[in-house]
Amino acid sequence: MLRLKMIGLTVFLGLAWGTTGMGGETMKPGNLETIKVATFNLRCPLDGGDLSWDKRAPRQAQIIRENHFDLFGTQEPYVYQLNGLLKLLPGFRYIGQGRDDGKEAGEFSAILYNTERFELLQQETFVLSLTPQVFGSRSWDAACTRICTWGKFRDRRTQKEFFFVNTHLDHVSELARMESAKMIISRLSRLNAKIPLILVGDFNQSPDSQGYRTITGFLQDSRSISATPHQGPNYSFMAFGAAPVTAQQNREWQIDFIFVSSGVRVLTHRTLDNRVDGHYASDHYPVTAELILP
Repeated sequence: MLRLKMIGLTVFLGLAWGTTGMGGETMKPGNLETIKVATFNLRCPLDGGDLSWDKRAPRQAQIIRENHFDLFGTQEPYVYQLNGLLKLLPGFRYIGQGRDDGKEAGEFSAILYNTERFELLQQETFVLSLTPQVFGSRSWDAACTRICTWGKFRDRRTQKEFFFVNTHLDHVSELARMESAKMIISRLSRLNAKIPLILVGDFNQSPDSQGYRTITGFLQDSRSISATPHQGPNYSFMAFGAAPVTAQQNREWQIDFIFVSSGVRVLTHRTLDNRVDGHYASDHYPVTAELILP
C-alpha cells in the first residue's frame, strides 16, 4: 500500500512539475536554467484618453511582472517612458541610447534586464545607416533614424554568457529593412561565435520578406524550433485591438520576432494578447520565448 502511495505521489509530482529528461533535467519551463525573454513595442506617447502613456505604463508593467520577463527588448520608448517603467519594475535596468543624439534624445531600442539575474558585461548601440556611428543619420530611403542595441550578459545562476540584441526596423522603406537586416547580421557575425546570441525586435516585415530570410540565414526563428506549439495569436501588430481580416493580413501583421543562434533550446513561444482591466497596453502584443542556453 505504501509503495502504491509513493507511486501515486511520483505521478502527481510529474504532472505538476513537468517531465524530466535524461539525467533528471526538468524540461518544464521555469527551471533554474530557463530564461524568459521577450520583445515588446511599447508605443511612443502619441495617444490620449485610455491610451495615454500614464495609463498604459502600469498595464505594461503588470504584463511584464505577471509573465515573469527576465530580459526583453523594447521599441519606440523615449527616455522618460523608460524611467517611468523602471519605477514600476524594481530590480530592472535598461541599456541603450537615444537614436537622435546617442544620449537621451529620440526613441530608444532599449534592453531591460533583471539585475538580480544578469550581470551586464558590455554594450553598444549603433545606427542602421551607412554611417553607423553618426546618431540621427539615415540611409536607404528610411523614414527616420533606426538603431540597434546589444548587450553581453552573464547569467548569475549558471555563469553562462550570452549576447542579447534588440532593434526596430523602418516602417516605410523595404530597402532600408533589407539593408538594415544585412548590416545587423554582418555586425553580429563579428561577435564571439562561441557565445549564444538572441536577436529580438519589431522588424516591420513578415516571414515572407527578404529581410526575414537574411536573418534566418544566420539565426533561427524561435517560433519555428519551439519544443511546444506556438500559443496566442499568429500576428503581433494589432493597432490596439484591430484583428486581421484575411489570412494574408494575419501573416503580414506577424512582425515582432525572437531569433536565436544554433544550440539555444526553445521550450515555449507565445504572443501575449493580455488586456489589463479591459484595455490594451500597446498597439503591439509582446512576443515571448522561454530558452535554455547551451
